[in-house]
Amino acid sequence: ENISFKHFLDYDSDKLSTTSGPLSEFLIQVEDLLKKGRKNIIININSSASYVPTSKFKTNDLLAKSRAESMKKELTNYFKIKGIGNSVTIVIQSAIVQGPTYVKDFANKDKYLPYQFIELKTN
Repeated sequence: ENISFKHFLDYDSDKLSTTSGPLSEFLIQVEDLLKKGRKNIIININSSASYVPTSKFKTNDLLAKSRAESMKKELTNYFKIKGIGNSVTIVIQSAIVQGPTYVKDFANKDKYLPYQFIELKTN
């Protein structure tokens, strides 16, 4: 059994909390898979940034990479603290910039939000 999680991030955001919200629910499901006898789990990380210019990062590529690296760090720390870090491998699969061309319409969140995300999939 494999599970997945996808969260859409706000503009220039690169962090998610492991202690509350939908990510914590995903992490509990991962722990449950291990409790049910699964020996090892690989979590693949895919992150994306839109073409809306970033104000916190030098480039949108760096924003997408920061999202993936930040998530990897958070997950690694989470599973280490839980004492199951040896059973979970975290891999950055992709960190890309995608979506429609930016035409100075930042307020059009419906247009850009689908391309600003973190996605996790077990393997």
